[in-house]
Amino acid sequence: ETEALGNPAPAWLSDKTWSEIIDLSKLPNFKGFAEHVATHSRHPVAEGTVTGAPVVEGQAPPGHGSDPYRHYFENVNAHTAFLPDPWDTRLNNFQKMLVLKC
Repeated sequence: ETEALGNPAPAWLSDKTWSEIIDLSKLPNFKGFAEHVATHSRHPVAEGTVTGAPVVEGQAPPGHGSDPYRHYFENVNAHTAFLPDPWDTRLNNFQKMLVLKC
């Protein structure tokens, strides 16, 4: 079922990363993760915004609007950032590291 999901944000989420998120979602503790990423990552990049700029923790990146996963994955300090709810409290530190490996 999750394998049928297409990349929800190809403007910033690589197909390789999306494939790894799909694979991670096959593990019991990550059930529903890919669907959550897809649901919360369907925000197009606004025209005229700067992309590829490093994200600083605590600051909203330019052009990211309300896309919490883009903010997380492009954050230069993602290892200290919070995952969007409910994943930050649902996963332990090792499991969060697996998300970062995507």
